Amino acid sequence: LSNEEEFESVFEYEIDKSHIQFHFCVKGSSKFQFNNESYSFPVLSENSILLYNPNHELPISALLDNNSLVLSVLISIKKFHSLFSNQADQISFLNKDNAGNKFYKEKKLGPMISIVLNQMVQQSVHKSMHNLYLRAKVFELMSLYFNKDKEMDVEQCPFLVDDKNIK
Repeated sequence: LSNEEEFESVFEYEIDKSHIQFHFCVKGSSKFQFNNESYSFPVLSENSILLYNPNHELPISALLDNNSLVLSVLISIKKFHSLFSNQADQISFLNKDNAGNKFYKEKKLGPMISIVLNQMVQQSVHKSMHNLYLRAKVFELMSLYFNKDKEMDVEQCPFLVDDKNIK
């Protein structure tokens, strides 16, 4: 989702309740509205939100401020679960106690996730490899998003502490 206009814009997309939604705000700010705008989730720059509700449809209605960029990943719960079948208990909303429950989570983007998101935006692969490249980046994004070691991002590369170096 991108809004390079001077004014805010609305993006809407129908999606059924069998999908998990990840929304990563790379630049600017956005607000995701649900249930006829009765509740909303603001997602500011360098933040993300994970949304899953197996009991209610969560069609996307996003209000993007001007000069904003949000990358969204929509994945079926079945496909998602197959990615993490051996590690399902380590992901809080996939463990047996939470099966079938709704789950909403806000999260600040770490340096490694920011790099992957920027690679997805800036990619320049041949058209024939575009889908394969994005699929690989989504897998990388998921592995970093659910990584338990919070300090790993900075320890791997001390230059990633500074936002200017990342950009």
